[in-house]
Amino acid sequence: MRRTTFCVPAERWTSGERKAGIQPRHSKSGARCGASQARFDLKSFTAWERMPWLRYPLPKSVRSSRILTRSNKSAPGVPGRAYSPEDVVRFYQQLGFFSGADPTEVVQRYAGTYGVPPNASKPWDDVFLLSCAEGAVWAEDPEQDVCIGNEVYTEVLPQWAGISQRAFAPVDISEQWESETGPITVSFHLGGESVAVSPKYQDDWIDLEVLRQVNSLIATTGREFACAVDGNFVLVLCLTPNQKSIMRSQRQFPFLW
Repeated sequence: MRRTTFCVPAERWTSGERKAGIQPRHSKSGARCGASQARFDLKSFTAWERMPWLRYPLPKSVRSSRILTRSNKSAPGVPGRAYSPEDVVRFYQQLGFFSGADPTEVVQRYAGTYGVPPNASKPWDDVFLLSCAEGAVWAEDPEQDVCIGNEVYTEVLPQWAGISQRAFAPVDISEQWESETGPITVSFHLGGESVAVSPKYQDDWIDLEVLRQVNSLIATTGREFACAVDGNFVLVLCLTPNQKSIMRSQRQFPFLW
């Protein structure tokens, strides 16, 4: 099972976090990227401790009210009866996720990771539920040691391509930094044409707005990338406009855009 990790400033570790065996994070070259950070295992903590972004501020460069503000609204249920976690899985199966999976097993897998079953009335539980849809989504920590020399975008773009249903197929990817703080240019071939996107420097975080630049390049495919972000967790999906509209209207899915 994939372990989910989150990052917090080292100076804010609690004694419980120290006991959990936190290890400092380094870049691929062995040097630290960005502020002093540490990772710890999601399963080592209680529910509120598993959500450190609620306790610790993000770097100023990635701080956004759209990212930090969660919706307190409840997602609608099935008329006349309660919406069960299995119902939520079936809802997403109708949209192409969890193909062939037993809804009960999906819920059990979620509970094994997060400690409790998903709450069908909480839109953010839908986000974490979809993180269990392996191969159909990209669920990661957006703080990926992005810095000159690490070429994180050359690794991430093929991973996003893998969930795009062939809508995005970049090849010959190269990443160029003019300085340690950018500008950054990621060049590649797409559909036989030479194109590029320009992520902004965000300390050691991935600039998720680059997905919108990619969307402009795949506009004719009928799919677009979308994401939900909450501090050190991001879920990236590649959806049709109809899928996105249904998720937003029927489940109040908290898309970033």
